[in-house]
Amino acid sequence: MPGIMVVFEGLDVSGKSTIAKTIGANEGWEYYKTPPAVFFDRCLKLNEDGKPSYTEKRMQLFMQSLQYASDEIKALLAKGISVACDRWVWTTLAYHFAFNDSLRSKALLKWRQYIPKNLVRPDFNFLIQVKDKAEWMRRVMARPELTAHDKMVVHDHYRSQMILDLFRLLNPGFISLDNSGALSQSLDLVSAQLN
Repeated sequence: MPGIMVVFEGLDVSGKSTIAKTIGANEGWEYYKTPPAVFFDRCLKLNEDGKPSYTEKRMQLFMQSLQYASDEIKALLAKGISVACDRWVWTTLAYHFAFNDSLRSKALLKWRQYIPKNLVRPDFNFLIQVKDKAEWMRRVMARPELTAHDKMVVHDHYRSQMILDLFRLLNPGFISLDNSGALSQSLDLVSAQLN
């Protein structure tokens, strides 16, 4: 019997990686983070000014990385191994559209053209959020070191909200999960949806 693919998307510091890793460990699934290791340095390379770039060329590189990831995930699923995936196509699109106005304006109506044709389709898509503002700030402050990518999101409320709106626009089928409480509560909510 083939495995299933469950995707966890959300803003930086929302807890998606923790949930994906924990679900993977609890269920005996493979935890898979994108971009995959062979693309990681190229995808997350910073500009000379030390900031991330959200160009169309960079978005295409991310899509190439997702095609590579898709092939690896398909092989796992075919062996009956389920996958908890940390970020998928929706993060690539939402972040690039949020940080590149010209890309967003010309691409929102035809965004499907950017997605590789044979990209594996997840069985479940979770959108992880922390709706409690005080809890959100506590998590931001508790993070030992924020990357340049993290900082562009967690310190920009307008852009963070735009990314969340884009997630919902691009994939209305997201299962929304408020991760403001204890990890065990979020895990129970995910398990209930999977069952």
